[in-house]
Amino acid sequence: MDTVIRSRTNGLVKEFIRRRDDAASHSTWFVVEGSKLLAEAARSSHAVAQVFVLEGWEARLPEVPGAEVRLVAGPVMEKLSTLTSPGWVVALCRRTPGPPPSELLRRTPWLVLDGIQDPGNLGTILRSAEAFGAPPVVLLPPAPSPFQEKVIRASTGSSLRVGYWRPTSHDEFLAALRREGVILCALRSDGDTELDHLPQGGSRAFIVGNEGHGVSPALAPHIARTIRIPMEPEVESLNAATAASLLLYQLYRAGGRRGKGPRSGTKD
Repeated sequence: MDTVIRSRTNGLVKEFIRRRDDAASHSTWFVVEGSKLLAEAARSSHAVAQVFVLEGWEARLPEVPGAEVRLVAGPVMEKLSTLTSPGWVVALCRRTPGPPPSELLRRTPWLVLDGIQDPGNLGTILRSAEAFGAPPVVLLPPAPSPFQEKVIRASTGSSLRVGYWRPTSHDEFLAALRREGVILCALRSDGDTELDHLPQGGSRAFIVGNEGHGVSPALAPHIARTIRIPMEPEVESLNAATAASLLLYQLYRAGGRRGKGPRSGTKD
């Protein structure tokens, strides 16, 4: 760790950036920045493979077993980071595969995100999901990867632990819905059932659609019940992350849960 990388065109720097940019396409690799998220990655089921530390800050680096650690100069850290104000540590991590959908989806209810494309919204929802029992999350395409940097930051690390499935199409999701005998419910501003009176019993999936367009037309015919969140009439709708968080909290309460559900487990 004594040699400091000072060139922004160093081979290790180039390879890090290539893998960092591939994370958006659900690749094997992902990147975390900052000591807090590095600690979250280190205690997750995923492997921290490579750590770049700003020279002079190496004494602050926590122990990361198995990771290759490199010191870098300031301009190199600026190249490695995607933040406006780069910190002092970035790390390349390798994803550990989770259980197959057939195992993940045995537990209900499911939270289904349809058309949620903003990384910040997705990260917030995954953070709420972990806080409220970690139900299986279904990410319908084109959803961002939970391992995108912005998603990880918005989730404060929860996206590294919450179990999810990303089907290749709406048809694949509907096939799983039928196979598992799960009833589909949807959040809508004009829903027929208030959130406080969620249907009890049976295996259910709750879908949160895009703020502008709602639930995809391919899924609309399969919705058995619609749920509304009571609010003042002057407000037309809530942000998708806020609505999903309220739903998750109500499901958590309705299930009588006070502990933490299973962590980890991801599957594209």
